[in-house]
Amino acid sequence: MCIKKSQISRNPSGDHSSHAGFLSKFEPLTQVIVNCLKSKENAIITGSIKILNSVATWPLASLKQNYQKIVASVLKVLESLSLTDYDMIRACFKLIANISNIPAVLQLSNQQVKVLLQFIEQFMFISDNITEVLDCLAVLIQKKTIRPEVYDLVDKILESMIVNENDNIQRSCKNVFVHFVIEYPMTDKLLKKYIQLFIKNLEYVGDQGRAMSLETLERMVEILPAELLANYVINTYTYSLLNKEK
Repeated sequence: MCIKKSQISRNPSGDHSSHAGFLSKFEPLTQVIVNCLKSKENAIITGSIKILNSVATWPLASLKQNYQKIVASVLKVLESLSLTDYDMIRACFKLIANISNIPAVLQLSNQQVKVLLQFIEQFMFISDNITEVLDCLAVLIQKKTIRPEVYDLVDKILESMIVNENDNIQRSCKNVFVHFVIEYPMTDKLLKKYIQLFIKNLEYVGDQGRAMSLETLERMVEILPAELLANYVINTYTYSLLNKEK
C-alpha cells in the first residue's frame, strides 16, 4: 500500500466538495489501514497510526464506522509499549485525542476510559518532549468524561506544572488544569485547596514555577465567579501573611 503524504495534506478537514473523487478512492483503503493496526511489525503499525492521524477528521463513512475499532486497537498497542517508545506513544495519544475531539462521533466505554487513564498516568511525564499524553487528557476532560481517577492525575499535573522547567510541559499542564476547573464537579474545599497551592507557590524558588502559579491564578480569575474567588484569595492570602509573621 502506498499513499503519498502530499495527497493527504492536500485534503484538509474542512470543505471536501472539491475532493469528492479523491475521497471515494480513499474509502476502500480505510479498512486496510485499520487492519494494519493489528500487524506484528512496528513499522506497519506506526505508519498506519500516522496516516490515521492525518485523515481522522475526514468525512469518510468507512472511517466513522471504524472509530471504535481504531481506539480499541490503539489501546492494545499502548499496552505493548515501553517507556522509551516515544514516537509510538506520541502518535497513539494524538490519534485518540483527534478521534475523541470529533463532535458526536465516538463515546468511549467506561472500561476504555479507565484503561486510557491508566496509560495517561504511566506515560504523561516520560519525556519533556512529549505533550500529546497531557493533550489527550485535556480532550477527555473537555468532553466531560467524569472519572474519580482524574482528580489524582490533576494533583500530579499541578506538581509538575510548578517544578518542571520545560515550558511546553508547563503549558500543557496548565491547559489540563484550566479545562478541569471549567468542566469537573468541584467542592468549595477542593477549590480552596487549589487557590492556596498557587498562592503558596508565588514564592516558589524557581522563576518559572512562580510565573506559572501567577498565570494560573489570573486564568482562574477569568473563569470563576468574582465573589467566590475574591473570598478565597483574600482569606488565603491573609492566612499566608499571618503565618509569615509568626
